[in-house]
Amino acid sequence: MRLQSNTIGYVDNPTEKDIQRSFHDEWEDVAGNFYALIRDDGTTLCSISGNYLKDFSLTLGNQAGLFQICQADFSRDEAEQYFLRFFRGDDSWIEDLEWKEKRRRSLVDMISSLFKKERSN
Repeated sequence: MRLQSNTIGYVDNPTEKDIQRSFHDEWEDVAGNFYALIRDDGTTLCSISGNYLKDFSLTLGNQAGLFQICQADFSRDEAEQYFLRFFRGDDSWIEDLEWKEKRRRSLVDMISSLFKKERSN
């Protein structure tokens, strides 16, 4: 597994503490922080922060480039809890959320569209 964030950089084989630290380190008051947790099978959970402690997006993707973007925005604490559950292998929450669509595209295109969403808000 690999963790990537603006706040702590890249971490191979992260721990729960690394994930928690990525959501609470020094840039926490700046919109546009990027977070990604990538499983060994390529399944990826991404988030981009909105305003201070709220408006975090969630996007779920796989190695084949199929991405789902969640309908809702979340608080920092909610996004962190989804990342921790994903880290633990608990995917039960995925069915509980409403997802906008499934689409096939590259990770770069998906991240670019999320940044465009943040700028328009």
